[in-house]
Amino acid sequence: MGLEPWIYALGFLIQRAVWMLLTVSFVCLFIWLINSSSYSGGDIAILFVALWCYGLGMLSFTMFA
Repeated sequence: MGLEPWIYALGFLIQRAVWMLLTVSFVCLFIWLINSSSYSGGDIAILFVALWCYGLGMLSFTMFA
């Protein structure tokens, strides 16, 4: 229908990135709530970015494979 294949892949990546954003947010929130004495806000922010980048990398790898 005239849609380029890379546009479909980009839309899929953006959609999954948003869903992964929610999942990683909940994971970091629970880690911070359970271990609030061990982790500060800056540590959780670094963990959030690291987990989100890891998830996007794995998603990109599965799209490539």
